[in-house]
Amino acid sequence: MDWSKAKTILIIAFIVTNLLLAHVLFDNENIDEPTIKEGFIENAVGLLQSKNIKVNCKIPNTQPSLSMMNVEYEKKA
Repeated sequence: MDWSKAKTILIIAFIVTNLLLAHVLFDNENIDEPTIKEGFIENAVGLLQSKNIKVNCKIPNTQPSLSMMNVEYEKKA
C-alpha cells in the first residue's frame, strides 16, 4: 500500500472535517423559530380559550440563548 497517498487522503479528509466543524461552531445565524412569532402565540391562546383553558401569564416571544453546561461525574467516597 502506498502510505504517502494514504497520508495525503487522510490529511485532506481531516482538513475538510475541520472546516465543516468550524462552520457549524462559528455560524451565529439564528434559526427561524415559528413558535415565537406573535401570530402563532395568538392562535395558540385562541385555541386554548376555545377549549375553556385560560392563560394568565406572559408568553415569551424571544428565544433564550443556551449557555454551556458543565457536567461532572459523581464521586462516591
